[in-house]
Parts: sequence; C-alpha cells; structure tokens
Amino acid sequence: MKIVKIAIAALLALALAFGVLMIFKGKRSRSMKLKVGMVDGRLKACGEKPNCVSSFAEQGTDFYYPPIEADNIEVIWDNLNILVGDLGFKVQFSNQKYIHCTAKTKLMGFIDDIEFLLDIEAGKIYVRSASRVGYSDLGKNRSRLDDIVNQLMK
Repeated sequence: MKIVKIAIAALLALALAFGVLMIFKGKRSRSMKLKVGMVDGRLKACGEKPNCVSSFAEQGTDFYYPPIEADNIEVIWDNLNILVGDLGFKVQFSNQKYIHCTAKTKLMGFIDDIEFLLDIEAGKIYVRSASRVGYSDLGKNRSRLDDIVNQLMK
C-alpha cells in the first residue's frame, strides 16, 4: 500500500511539474522575438522542428502546405481579412499583400503566428503557420490552416 501511495505522489509531482513547465512556455511564447515576415519576397522558412507548415517549404515534406489558389483570389483575400478576425485571431499587421496574425491556445496560452502573402499574378495566397515554442505542435498549425481554407472556400 505504501508503494502505491509513493507512486501516486510521484505521478502527481510529475503532472504538476509538467503543468508548471507548460505555463512557463506559454508565458515565454508571448514575449519571444518574432520570426515572421518575408525574406526575398517569400515568407520565412520553417525551422527544423515539426511545429510549422508553409507554402514555401519543399513539396512532399511534412512542412509543406499548399497555397490557396483561386481565379478570384482578390475576393478570397478580402474574405480572408474578415475571416481571421471572425475566427478570433489577433491581427498584428496587415497591408494589401501581407497579413500577420496570432492565435492563442486556450489551455496554456501558447502564441502561434499565422501569415498570408498575396500573389495576384499567380492567383495564390501563400500561407505559413508556426508555433513560437515547443518541439511539436501535434498537427495544430496544419489543422488551423485547414479550417481557414475550408471556411474561405465555402
């Protein structure tokens, strides 16, 4: 019986330590230097961690996410500007060709960056969604973009 109590106490201590670590990482994500924007007319590359997807990543990799394509890409762009606010994202910067917004996870308050880059001539909107902290995002950035694209293409 004593061993069971020790095991339960150890598990509770581990769970508490993990929770404290996640809260610390959530706070850290809110104060981190941003790794967003463009380099040579493209959205910045994803790093080595599997917590980012981008239209500029190499096709066939886990980092790749296809750009949004449509004949009426300017209408889609206008709708996207409205949609990001409707979905609860906080727009950090927006102009005629670029949007940077952030999403905050509910439980731990992690901040993720979502970017969109309009290319009218190509009829595409390039996308990037990345977590600021952590190693893996458990597919959250990809599913977030899936939700946005599904809403836009209704």
